[in-house]
Amino acid sequence: MIFCLMGEAGATAAAPQLVWQGDVDQVVVLSIQAKRLKVEVRSGAPILNPSFHFAAPLPDSRQPVRLEVIEGRGHVEILQRPTLENDYRLSIRIEDPQDGIGHYSLAIYWDTGHASFHGFESPGRGRTPDPSRDAVRRGLRWSARVHGTVLVTVEGSRAAVEPATGADHVRARFDRPLTPQPDRAVSIEKRHGRGEVRVLAYPTRANNYRLVFEVADPGAGDSYVVDVLW
Repeated sequence: MIFCLMGEAGATAAAPQLVWQGDVDQVVVLSIQAKRLKVEVRSGAPILNPSFHFAAPLPDSRQPVRLEVIEGRGHVEILQRPTLENDYRLSIRIEDPQDGIGHYSLAIYWDTGHASFHGFESPGRGRTPDPSRDAVRRGLRWSARVHGTVLVTVEGSRAAVEPATGADHVRARFDRPLTPQPDRAVSIEKRHGRGEVRVLAYPTRANNYRLVFEVADPGAGDSYVVDVLW
C-alpha cells in the first residue's frame, strides 16, 4: 500500500531532503533533528537493513513538512512537526500490523530556505554537540539576529533584551526557570555567531537572582544561538 501524508500547503520540493528505508516489525518511531536521525522500536523486533540519506538538515524553524510513503504496507503518520517547543524535532510513526516484516521506504520534504543552527559550535571549542547531555544541564537556549550590542536579562522564565531594536527574530526556550538559589553555578556557551558573548552579572541575592549577558556583533548583524547552563 502506498500512503501519502501531506503537511501544509506549499510544502513542495523537487527532491526529498531525507530518504529513509528499513524493514519494520510492528511499531517504530523516527525522530529527526537537524541531520540526526534516531529510531525507537516501540514494539516488535529491531529494524533490519536500515539506511537513510540527508540532502539538507532540518532547519530550526516552524514550517510545512511533507511525507511520502514510497513503499510500505502499513500506516505511517507524522506525530510531531518541528516547533520551538519541541526544539524543532520531526517525529514519524510507522505501524506494520501484519505478520512478519514489512519493507518501508519514505521520502520527506521540507523548505531548505531557513537557516539551521543545530550542529554549530563556538569557534575553538571543537566538541560535538550532544543534545541529550545538554538537555540535562541547559536552562535556556536563546537565539536571535543581533545588530550591534544587546544585553539579555534572565529572571525566572523571562529573558528581556535591551535595546529591543538591537535584535530581531528573538527566541528564548527555557528548559527550566532560573530560580533563586545561593551559590548557583552558571555558565554560558555560544553555539553560533561571529561576535562575543559574555556574562556581565551572575545571579545573586543582591541583584534578585538575575543573570545578565551581553551579545556583541562586530558587523552589520549575525545570527546567534546561546545556551545558558545552570
